[in-house]
Amino acid sequence: PEPHGLRHAEGSRATPHGPILVRWSIVRRELRLEVLHPPQCTVEFRPNPSIANLRHEVRIVETKPSVS
Repeated sequence: PEPHGLRHAEGSRATPHGPILVRWSIVRRELRLEVLHPPQCTVEFRPNPSIANLRHEVRIVETKPSVS
């Protein structure tokens, strides 16, 4: 994320394989990032200069496929 003064945010995006949910917050100079994604999607965390001075706690979780 690029915080631009925000302390937290979350959002989701529909994909053909299921939703991807991203939420993050900044607490005491630490970026806490969580991503939930369907098994068919690949997720990668790449820090950018706007968060270089923060520690990063990253949790990327593959969700179970939904049963139809």
